[in-house]
Amino acid sequence: MADPIIKLKRSAVYGKIPTADQLPLGEVALNTYDGYLYASKNVGIGTTVIAINPFRVGTGTDTYNTYFTQGNVGLGTTNPTSLLHVDGTAQAVNFVGINSGSVSFVTATETLTNKTLRNPTFESGANSPEFIETRYANATQQDFVQLYTGGSSGSYFTQGEYQKIATITPSGNSQNYTFIIEITATSASNYQIVRFTGGLRSNTLPDLSFTVNYSEEHNGVRFIEPKLWTKATSTAAFILAFEYVHNQNLYGGVNVNATIIPRSNAQRANVVFNTTQDSEQSSVDTGFTENDPTLTLSTVNGIPIFGTQFQLEGSTDNDFETIITSVDATADRTITFPDSTGTVALTDSNITGTSAGLSGTPDITVGSVSATTGAFSGDVTLTDTDSGSSAGPELKLYRNSSSPADADYLGQIKFAGESDTGVERNYAKITGKILDASNGTEDGIIEFAHIKGGSQTITARFRSDSLQLLNNTQLTVAGDATFNSDVSFGSTATFGDNSRLKFGDGEDLEIYHSGTTSFIVDKGTGNLALGSNGDRVSIVKGTGSKTLARFNVDSSAELWYNNSKKFETTGGGVTVTGIVTATSFSGDGSGLTNIPAGAQGTQGTTGSQGTTGTTGDTGSQGTTGSQGATGSVTNAPAHDVTSFTATDGQTSFTVSYTAGQIDVYLNGIRLHEGEYTASNGTSVVLAVGASTGDILDVVETTLGVGAQGTQGTQGIQGAQGTLNVTPAHDVTSFTATEGQTTFTVSYTAGQIDVYLNGVRLSAADITASNGTSVVLGTAAEAGDILDVVETTMGQGAQGTTGTQGAQGATGTFTGAPARTDTDFIATAGQTTFSVSYDVGFIDVYVNGIRLVADDFTATNGTSVVLASAAELGDSVSIVETEQGQGPIGTQGAQGIQGLTGSFSGSPARTVSTATATAGQTTFSVSYTAGYIDVFLNGIRLNSGEFTASNGSSVVLATGASLGDVLDFVEMDLGVGAQGAQGTQGATGTSYSRSTTTATATADQTSFSVSYTVGYLEVYLNGVRLSDADYTATNGSSVVLATGAAVNDILDFVTFTSAGETGIQGTQGTQGTQGTTGSSGSNGSNGSDGAQGTTGTQGTAGTQGAQGTSGEGLSAGSANQVVFRNSSNAVAGSANLTFNGTNLTVSGISSSANLNVVGVATANQFFGDGSGLSGVGGESDITSSLFS
Repeated sequence: MADPIIKLKRSAVYGKIPTADQLPLGEVALNTYDGYLYASKNVGIGTTVIAINPFRVGTGTDTYNTYFTQGNVGLGTTNPTSLLHVDGTAQAVNFVGINSGSVSFVTATETLTNKTLRNPTFESGANSPEFIETRYANATQQDFVQLYTGGSSGSYFTQGEYQKIATITPSGNSQNYTFIIEITATSASNYQIVRFTGGLRSNTLPDLSFTVNYSEEHNGVRFIEPKLWTKATSTAAFILAFEYVHNQNLYGGVNVNATIIPRSNAQRANVVFNTTQDSEQSSVDTGFTENDPTLTLSTVNGIPIFGTQFQLEGSTDNDFETIITSVDATADRTITFPDSTGTVALTDSNITGTSAGLSGTPDITVGSVSATTGAFSGDVTLTDTDSGSSAGPELKLYRNSSSPADADYLGQIKFAGESDTGVERNYAKITGKILDASNGTEDGIIEFAHIKGGSQTITARFRSDSLQLLNNTQLTVAGDATFNSDVSFGSTATFGDNSRLKFGDGEDLEIYHSGTTSFIVDKGTGNLALGSNGDRVSIVKGTGSKTLARFNVDSSAELWYNNSKKFETTGGGVTVTGIVTATSFSGDGSGLTNIPAGAQGTQGTTGSQGTTGTTGDTGSQGTTGSQGATGSVTNAPAHDVTSFTATDGQTSFTVSYTAGQIDVYLNGIRLHEGEYTASNGTSVVLAVGASTGDILDVVETTLGVGAQGTQGTQGIQGAQGTLNVTPAHDVTSFTATEGQTTFTVSYTAGQIDVYLNGVRLSAADITASNGTSVVLGTAAEAGDILDVVETTMGQGAQGTTGTQGAQGATGTFTGAPARTDTDFIATAGQTTFSVSYDVGFIDVYVNGIRLVADDFTATNGTSVVLASAAELGDSVSIVETEQGQGPIGTQGAQGIQGLTGSFSGSPARTVSTATATAGQTTFSVSYTAGYIDVFLNGIRLNSGEFTASNGSSVVLATGASLGDVLDFVEMDLGVGAQGAQGTQGATGTSYSRSTTTATATADQTSFSVSYTVGYLEVYLNGVRLSDADYTATNGSSVVLATGAAVNDILDFVTFTSAGETGIQGTQGTQGTQGTTGSSGSNGSNGSDGAQGTTGTQGTAGTQGAQGTSGEGLSAGSANQVVFRNSSNAVAGSANLTFNGTNLTVSGISSSANLNVVGVATANQFFGDGSGLSGVGGESDITSSLFS
């Protein structure tokens, strides 16, 4: 299945809580106003919404108060049993306890274990700090949490059913009980939270007194009402309950969190909670009276609902208050106050009168809208002081109708005055109306009306497509008028003499009357055409009393004289009625009748050559040639991901891997080593069972190697090469100006990635080919952040391999594999965290999420700096991994240096881009399987969101949308020329890694486990302990500095020897090491650059040229040590021989130098022995010294 998608929703509305429909399982919602985080849960009886962080912390200018809205708070304990449970020492300047119980004073550092504070307040004292504690014999608070599911008469609550929460039976007179109960009822889309509080008292039994109140919050549906049942008899009692009042059944649960505080511990037994989950009943218990608590505050969809009055005391507690009173309204009323920049003030008057007018002359300011003349009898000015180009005051008339329809009135602006008899009249008004209320095709009208002849008359309508003048309203234009679209006149349009109608952008056509003559004038460069959709175009006198000319469609053209047709065109020529008089004729006259024939005319001249015809269309494109064969890869890198979908509680997952070479991810979050065991190469075992549907990814990465070059013969020693290219990972950042497209930066073409505001741009979005600048396809906006990231791989000069030196003796174990986790809890705004590490070998996690390179800076080995400041309480983990090393043998003698090889390969990064069609899933692209990343619209896809296994195509799990951009990124690693392989030295001792897990009992400190001292790591609940946190010195047990809690998980990771042989000795002399043997291992490559995005694998680098033949070792006889003499010739030494076991030195003169590490045995020693040290005694050595 595809990887799960975690969605984050948010709201900035005060008190807004998402419903179960709005927040499916697996999604998270954040209220940025309240600071609450919400998620859904399902315990088998329906989905409910819960607050993940039931507390708040003030920041900024707020007081730093922390308060919890649910559950108990424990300090020093994981199992708090009261609202505040302190297990340890509480220290403060002063505590004040307010209660009728005894009060004692203790020092500020006295231990408060098993003591209870009631209503503490903090005060500053003038003297030394003291702690005032309200103390009882034992804690009296009773806490109770219960989920009621309404199952006794079905699997739901029904209207009218009661549910008892607790019964309180006073055992005597003058007993007080205080209670705080929170009741939460939820369904699939609605919720209600009731806070039920009060005080109960038995006076002189059976007399009872009580005060009970409740507040509620819901999103439109009330499920329950709290109730108090009382029985005022000799066996008096109180029952706290609730009634289900909704008219539809509740299939969800009702959760109750109750705290009842008796006055003394002896009265605790008088409180009995109802622990039966399905125990609703249809009536009040016999003998009890039902009492309704007082509703103090109701909040609906985040809006507080008050009763008939709302009282404001003001800053001074006195007899003067402000009371807002509401009477029953016939429709909803809304009073809307502006944002924080607005002010509403009544400076010298109140809102009075029956017409809700303003009396007096108050100053009213709402935002920047001002009225200073009482009841708006003067001017009203709307002012907006914003300097923005789109700013301006707005006057909004809003009709909030539940059933809007066509022709609905939206609002009116009326212009009223009085007639000369003092009667108020609306002389003019502007009305907004709905023309079409259909969603998606809405249209509106602005309607103007005036009093005309004493009656209201609609004079004009502005529609979305036209302006209509109605009821004989004329349009008079004093100057020029320009129309850019159609104009329709329902009646006569009058234009005065020389008032011209002009048409065309260049005023090409004019129609006007000069006073004496009417004109239709074509003033442009084109032609004048008269057209008709009918069968005829006529030119007449006046309104048609005489015909002057007629043009018939597909027929004749006629000219008339004195209303009589005289000339007409026909299919064969023309017809003339009357006599034709002409000075001459052309043509042969053969068609003329009644006319004597004339003489033959001369031949006409030949017509001119016609113009050349246009060029024909271009022929179609030829077919594409066939695809060339794909080159082979001899040994490609492998990047294996194995995914599992867990069952409930599953811990073991079967998968083949190389121990120490895997990472494990649970639902996309990388697990620490203590959270799983992976040591046998065949399975991964989680420390805590997974949940149903969890996704577990096991990722193993091994590096492919090109084909092995053949062994080159030994060459003479070459000069030591220098490192000519160092690894580089360069990030150049810019802050864009408005509309900026070009950014100047130096880079190697094809080796950069470009990120805009943290999102990687595809190749189609940028141009980066000249090595000096990057050009965006779409201009940036002001303040956009552009990061240009270039990664190059450093490569030192490759030397050919010398011959193998003799195997040194097995050394001692120098280091076990080490993985160091350093954890911090961030303060508000913290960016810098001090920690020691090797640069390039750390990962940084914030709240379990691994940060990318751009999110932090870690370059000095002593601190890590976050790009974005952490928030208070964030968990920051810095993980460093170092490779352990087995025992190292002593170094053999230095071999002859081979010739320096050349570097032939370079890294290659290939990006292919495709634009998707609607629903497209398959995209053809060539790549090496396992070395491709896929980006959809710049976002990198997880392995479960696509399939890329055949090297020729990528298939998306979900079809793309039209126009989506797919980027396929393949990385080939350049390889230097392969040096010849030296003979393998004997292997030193290797070490294996094993993990032992134990579950702690309460306060357990000692755990039995077998280990080698110094080769042990200890993890507590997945967190690695420091050396100061435990003692491990005897190889058989580990002792914690602080006792563990019950069920804590202890992981003991040990490293043990797997054999006698160690890893191959390193080459060459370094510091105090000996010189390199005669045949060393391959010369090491230059260090790699910073890791970039994994690309596809290319073909292996070409084989390095074979080194030239060395001089060989033909000099000297058997067992003689060979050296190069003063003539630079190879020779054997008769005085220095080595038979594989013993090194024999003979013929030493008094001036010779011999340095021996260890015991030296010889027939003679020269000198006085004054420089010898570490021998058995001076007398023993002197006897064998000869001058």
